[in-house]
Amino acid sequence: MSGYRNDFYVPENIIGYTGELGDNPTIYFEKRENGEVTFGRITQEHGDPKNEGRELVRMRSESDYQAINTYAAEIKGKNVTLGQYMKEIKSNTNVHRLRKNPNKFRNMMTGEVVEFKNVYAEFYDFGLPHISRSDFKEVNADNRQELVEAITKEENLKIKEKYTEKEIKSEELRKEVKGKSFEELFSEHKASEIPQKNEELPVLDTNQKVDYRAFAEVKVTDNVRRENTRNSRPRRNSAESNKGQKNVNKPGL
Repeated sequence: MSGYRNDFYVPENIIGYTGELGDNPTIYFEKRENGEVTFGRITQEHGDPKNEGRELVRMRSESDYQAINTYAAEIKGKNVTLGQYMKEIKSNTNVHRLRKNPNKFRNMMTGEVVEFKNVYAEFYDFGLPHISRSDFKEVNADNRQELVEAITKEENLKIKEKYTEKEIKSEELRKEVKGKSFEELFSEHKASEIPQKNEELPVLDTNQKVDYRAFAEVKVTDNVRRENTRNSRPRRNSAESNKGQKNVNKPGL
């Protein structure tokens, strides 16, 4: 059955899930080799239909990727952990931590309450691009079958509609260039520009000479035209010029 990245979304790459079993949990996939980690997930149910399906598969170095359960929240479109938020509001006297629920904070100026939940957070690309809606549970013998069956469901075969063709190509290109030196990439690029043997190439006459006299003649003609134009203009005699100058200088005119 055809689906996005069938080579990666396979049972052996399942590492766990978020949500509840029996209620369309989100399944997480991961593969580690040669210091690289490839990761993705299948979201079976979401408030935004464009966010349902297979996640764009990404590959990062193991040192650049980390995924853990931690307290986090989305604030004004930005994902932040509880620790990050505490540092940001350290000098803000308008934000108070609620005594009854230490994971909630109230902005005394706006009345807004922010709640931090224990969720699965993925850190990469120098930020926190993704936080789940609940905490992560590892795959085991008891839950594996349900997670495996979700892979081949027809509605779970497509990539999420929220991704553009440009974003998909960008990740594919990252995978292709990973581990290659600049010299290798440059050589491959140049090699792709070399025509194949069966292609017809234009024949160049290396014995052909350029007649530069044509350019010289144009230049001479232009000079003559300028000189003729200059000579054809009517000239005023010196007396008329002086007379005009005197009239200009007379007071009262």
